[in-house]
Amino acid sequence: MPVIREDKWGLWAAVGGYVARPVEPTLFKVGDKPKGHHRGGSTDAVMKSLDGNVREIWTTTGIMADDYRAGRVTEEELEASYGYYVLDNGDLTYWMKGALA
Repeated sequence: MPVIREDKWGLWAAVGGYVARPVEPTLFKVGDKPKGHHRGGSTDAVMKSLDGNVREIWTTTGIMADDYRAGRVTEEELEASYGYYVLDNGDLTYWMKGALA
């Protein structure tokens, strides 16, 4: 079960072995323990609250969670990963704003 954590780039959780970050905004907060799984063949991670009332799509970053927790990921790799996340997140956020307008 994933645990929502926070680093200098924001919220993250280990989902399907990858570091995943929310498509902003999110209803989850640090310490929450939602159900989560990675959608194979995609960058999507599905996060669900234990009561089933909240379901969100998060974006995986390509960073392996075990490597991240163990400190085996360089600052440059994290910056690059976060840059791709921001691009993906920006595209999704732009689409969501248009869909909700």
